[in-house]
Amino acid sequence: MSFEPIISPIPEDPAEVLARLGTVLVEGGTIDRRTLDRAGRVAAETGGRLDHVLTQLGLVSERGLAEALAQLLGAPLVEARDYPDAPLFLDQLKVKFLRKVRALPIAATNGRATLAMADPLDLFTRNAVAAALGHPVMVAVAVRRKGATARRCSTKSFPTPSRPKRTPSASRIWRAKRRSSGSSIS
Repeated sequence: MSFEPIISPIPEDPAEVLARLGTVLVEGGTIDRRTLDRAGRVAAETGGRLDHVLTQLGLVSERGLAEALAQLLGAPLVEARDYPDAPLFLDQLKVKFLRKVRALPIAATNGRATLAMADPLDLFTRNAVAAALGHPVMVAVAVRRKGATARRCSTKSFPTPSRPKRTPSASRIWRAKRRSSGSSIS
């Protein structure tokens, strides 16, 4: 399998993007300089990323962060209606992996896939999906969602390949027979 370069507007160094994120949020009026400084201190003390700290403290909404990242990266912002009705690349990508990294392929055209990512700065996920598919990946920014919208936009609503039915084990059969006959197990 050959590994093709990834087509994406995202720089290879997420630290560059995070360094500019605060400026974009302040200039856009989402937060003020004092709030940014406070979040920066918390991020430095905890070793967390600035974008995660901003949303965890409730200083920026998930949507506000996604909009700022999309603007900063020059990547499209994905809306709920942009998600496909049926899964893409289900034979090449594990559903469990996609759920864990909160990413989902939403389009495939001309030998390229578009991957909606809740964390568009996650280089590992981007590279792993490109390697698994064997062709370039374009990143789109997804809003982290909760509740019904998250279920609709996640891979959870997609059908998974059917597994063979489990046959009952000998101990289960034995217990079922004992219960139906009314005997107690000593």
